[in-house]
Amino acid sequence: MAIPVHMPTFGMTEGEATIIRWLKQVGESVAADEVLFEAENEKAMLEVPSPGQGVLLSILAHEGQTVALNEAVAWIGDAGEAIPDLSADVQRVAAPTAAGPSGEPEQQPDDGWVKATPIARRLAREHSLELHTIQGSGPGGRVKQADVERVLEQRRGLGAPVTVGAGEASELQPLTTVRRVTAERMAESFRSAPHFYLQVEVRATQLAAIRQALLEDVEARTGVRLSYTDLLLLALARLLPAHPLLNATWDDGQVRTYHDVHLSVAVAGPQGLVVPVIHSAQALSVEALARARHDLAERARQGRLAPADLRGGTFTLTNLGMYGVDAFIPILNPPQSAILAAGAIVERPVGEEGRVALRPTMQLTLAADHRVVDGAQAALFLRDLRALLETPARLLLPYPATI
Repeated sequence: MAIPVHMPTFGMTEGEATIIRWLKQVGESVAADEVLFEAENEKAMLEVPSPGQGVLLSILAHEGQTVALNEAVAWIGDAGEAIPDLSADVQRVAAPTAAGPSGEPEQQPDDGWVKATPIARRLAREHSLELHTIQGSGPGGRVKQADVERVLEQRRGLGAPVTVGAGEASELQPLTTVRRVTAERMAESFRSAPHFYLQVEVRATQLAAIRQALLEDVEARTGVRLSYTDLLLLALARLLPAHPLLNATWDDGQVRTYHDVHLSVAVAGPQGLVVPVIHSAQALSVEALARARHDLAERARQGRLAPADLRGGTFTLTNLGMYGVDAFIPILNPPQSAILAAGAIVERPVGEEGRVALRPTMQLTLAADHRVVDGAQAALFLRDLRALLETPARLLLPYPATI
């Protein structure tokens, strides 16, 4: 019996995704779990495997077509097997012709889509290039990585083109899918959730010392260089079970709390901001957390996150300290009740035994949803977090040690 191939959900209940490239054509044999096509939505690019073994009978969604999540995009079955009620789609896709009735090449729908490899598409986005202006050298005029690199080389020699408007030079840059949906989600979060903010300064002398002490050992065990983000994740994983309303989501007029801590980590990828999740972080060691964070960040930058990597976060950490940012105000990652923003560790004057001294400190800013969290609850959480980071040896106690 023929089985449908559905667009994955990307860890969401609704939305849409775009077919980037089919790796199999109608009539070709397909093994179970063999990659059929590449798809992209606002959070990730995904290789979609076949749900079964057989022959690709029909493709219902072409490259460049955007469809709803969980919608059927193809059928797999035995060779020659009929697909009920979908004969028109099968004929349309399975039997393409090289020329129309007049003998001229058949035209693709004029929807503004340009065939391109995923690498070429990402490279063009990063450099604000319009794909339709690039001559593709691949099959059917597909734009390849080498084509984009050729144009970039020409730009470096001639200078970047500038679109001149009325009285001033400017460029209009279309939004990527990720940027567009991120903008919509952040705007909706800011409109719907009553944000409030609290900020504390953490003395980071001992935090820096313990990172230095662990650095060599963690790298030897995992191949990952321990970061301050890893230590912040460890502190949050240990502390959030004691503050359930900070480890919560707003669920259609109700508050949902969680026994496990699923930490979302903001990552700047080539398509824009993505927020993959470290699941059950409260049970992980510092080495396991560092490895998980590094793996997610690398796959996010490559656009290779799986739907499960983006699903189920209960609290978000965003750290811009590595960019020299002292402090910043984050926007909630809906439907989560809180997000923590971390700034750079820099030397600041502090009072110490009746005198002023320069000590390394870090600014932490908490944004919380006032529908879920009250000011006092958020303040207690920040108080405990600061105390934990200022005496970080407690972070290395085995879970679930009391902290």
